[in-house]
Amino acid sequence: MGLFDIFKSKKEIKDALNDPSNPLNNQSYEPAKNKSKYTETPFGNFTIEDRVFMIAKGGIVELKQAYKDLTDEGKFEVILFNSTIAMWYYSKNNPDNPINNPKYIMKIVDQARTYNIPTAENELMGFIVSRLGFYANEFNQLSEPENVPSKIFSCFYEHPLSSPEPSFDLGEIFQFKMALGIMIKWVKENTNNIG
Repeated sequence: MGLFDIFKSKKEIKDALNDPSNPLNNQSYEPAKNKSKYTETPFGNFTIEDRVFMIAKGGIVELKQAYKDLTDEGKFEVILFNSTIAMWYYSKNNPDNPINNPKYIMKIVDQARTYNIPTAENELMGFIVSRLGFYANEFNQLSEPENVPSKIFSCFYEHPLSSPEPSFDLGEIFQFKMALGIMIKWVKENTNNIG
C-alpha cells in the first residue's frame, strides 16, 4: 500500500464538497460535528479521525523542541506532512477500520481557519489534497539516505503555503533533517499505538 492509497480518489473529496450537509457548502463556516459512519467505536470521546489528527498536530511540538519554532503557516504544513504519515500507518495497521477521509480533511480545513489561513474553501481543499500527495512523495524519498529534505524544509520554514521549491541552506537543512527524523518517529509510534 502506497501513502497516497489512503485516498481512494479525488472524487471522494469532491463528493464531500457536494454533500449538502458539508459545512463548506454553507455561507457561514462552522466545523463539522457529524459522527463518522466508519468509526462507530470512538476511543473514549474521540473518533479515530480525532486521534490521528491530534497525533499529526502533536508532531509540531516534537519538531519545535528538536529544532525551532514555526509560523502558523509552517505549523499547517507540518500537520499536512504528519497527516500523510499518520494516515498511512493507521490504514496499514487497521485495514478493517478505515479513516473517513472527507471527515479527516474537514479537520485540516478547521485547523486552517484556526490559523487564519485566508483561502477560499474550494481552493483550500484542492491545496490540501495536492500537498498530501506532495508530502507522500517526499516521505517516500526520505528512505534514501542521500536524499535531503530541502523542499520539506522550505515548505515548513522558508515559504509555507507556496509552490515547493528546494532550499539551499544546507547547514540548516542538516540540523532540520535530524529533527524531522525525531518527529517522524514520534508520529509513527503514536499512530501505531492507536490500533
